[in-house]
Amino acid sequence: MAEKKSKLFYGWWIVIAGALISGAGVGILINCSGVFIKPVTEAMGYSRGGFTLYTTIQSIVAMISVPIYGEIFRRFSIRKVMFIAATYCCTVYFCLSFATQLWHFYVLGVLYGLANSCITIMAVGTLVNRWFFERKGLAAGLAFAGSGVTAAIMAKVTTAVIVAHGWRWGYRVQALVAYALLFIATVFIVRDKPEDIGLVPFGAEKKMVNGAPPVLLGMTRAKALKTSTFYIMAAGFFFNSMIGMGINPHIVACLGDLGYSVTFAATIFSTVMVIMMIGKVSLGAAFDKIGPVKAGFTVGFVLLMSSVLLYNAGLGTGVAWAFAGFFGFGYATLSVPYSYLTSEIFGDREFSGIYSISTMLSSAGGAVGPVLSGYLFDLTGSYKLVLMLYAICSVAVILLLVTAAKQGKARGYATAE
Repeated sequence: MAEKKSKLFYGWWIVIAGALISGAGVGILINCSGVFIKPVTEAMGYSRGGFTLYTTIQSIVAMISVPIYGEIFRRFSIRKVMFIAATYCCTVYFCLSFATQLWHFYVLGVLYGLANSCITIMAVGTLVNRWFFERKGLAAGLAFAGSGVTAAIMAKVTTAVIVAHGWRWGYRVQALVAYALLFIATVFIVRDKPEDIGLVPFGAEKKMVNGAPPVLLGMTRAKALKTSTFYIMAAGFFFNSMIGMGINPHIVACLGDLGYSVTFAATIFSTVMVIMMIGKVSLGAAFDKIGPVKAGFTVGFVLLMSSVLLYNAGLGTGVAWAFAGFFGFGYATLSVPYSYLTSEIFGDREFSGIYSISTMLSSAGGAVGPVLSGYLFDLTGSYKLVLMLYAICSVAVILLLVTAAKQGKARGYATAE
């Protein structure tokens, strides 16, 4: 044991694997989907609402499957499940390049949604929670930051590929790059839990009793689902994801409609992704220090500012750059706070079970956002109305998450025995 302590704790390698997984599953296969909206709809003659509906279908299927994977992760090797899911998802995503009818996108959206929960925030959050007893916020922030790095790079790469070779090759390049990252992470780095290699979670040794790991405290999933606090928290997650996913895929199209060049719009998008990477790390570390109540306020505030600034982005490039700064942090809130707040409010006893249900509800919000933005654009001819709606919902996020954090702390859910 002494020899193992002298080495870098393997959990930090898990964080690197998490960065690769989120970089592929979220950064490339989700965050970069917005670069296809204009080229695909213009080439194929689809409405924006009709085209983005496939991402909503995908999210709904993923939402339904999340609780199932929460149980699968508990019973089976998460490493093996993730490898199989990675191979499957990247194959389905590659097939988007062969779509010739709108319904093809819808069918592929269903197929993709069946397994993408295994290569997104739920899987990464579960791994981090298994490997870290302390510093969970920082570890989660670093792991989720991978999605910002890959999205910043691949948004510009994909845009260049689309301009040079068409949108079909854009999907193919993304699928191949994503699979390379997922293969490296799942085959060479991921291990299911620290006990498999003779370790304990980071920080757990401080609370070990007679050489045994500390007993995990918190609520059972059954009890958590009977509290109003869970549904208040989940509602906050729902609206937060709706806002973030409602804005992100439409950034390039929105700025293009305001008269900015596709190059400038892609640069703003890439900047958002870079700042998101910084935001995930800094927010994760900050949450460890400021606690869940202030974390809940921060989550809603940055999205409120993002909505207001994008609404006014037509006033000048300075406003567009300010939007990039705030939304970089705002989009980071679609991952780091969910695992952090779930653990802080309800504890770790049955974290994966509670987290899977809350992720399902946040995924529902993520499913609504893109298509809501698309259809309100089709209805009004601009994104103004939906951005006003998102500003109002951001205030609701603040109220909901702050309330849930205060209730959890006051009622001692996280320390229940």
